[in-house]
Amino acid sequence: CDVLFLFYAGLSTIACFCFFLIGRGLSSNGWVGLVAAGAYSVMPIEITYTAYSPRDISPLWFAAPAWAALACLVGCQTGWIGSMFACLLAGFLAALGLGWRHDALVSVMSVAGLTGPALLFAGRGWAKALGGTVACLLAVLVTRFAIASLCPVIPQGSGVGFHMAS
Repeated sequence: CDVLFLFYAGLSTIACFCFFLIGRGLSSNGWVGLVAAGAYSVMPIEITYTAYSPRDISPLWFAAPAWAALACLVGCQTGWIGSMFACLLAGFLAALGLGWRHDALVSVMSVAGLTGPALLFAGRGWAKALGGTVACLLAVLVTRFAIASLCPVIPQGSGVGFHMAS
């Protein structure tokens, strides 16, 4: 039994569940969530990273929880505290990937950049949209600082570029 394979399969399963939550959260329909999870499961990049790539890890595994938090929690929370907590959680989850691979910065920029528009689209108003964006960015900065403090290693260059953006 390969422990690394089980770890990757576990992360892939969590990401698949997150895609279900994203589909359900954006459409308010569980069937759309099932279709999204199914499409993610058979995606070639997911199959490659889960089964055939022992040295690398899928950048989607770090992006999916942040997008799920943004899609589900922002739409459900109407008060200040709930909205800010949802944005803090989305920023924290997006920034977790920076501890593993630095091209997760694409997810961080996307989530942080779309937090305000997501709140505006949900009808929360400009004050909550600005506050949510600041909360998301604050969570990103605190998480990045915590990762750098707990793991004081000189970061290595990517060598592959931001392949997640393509």
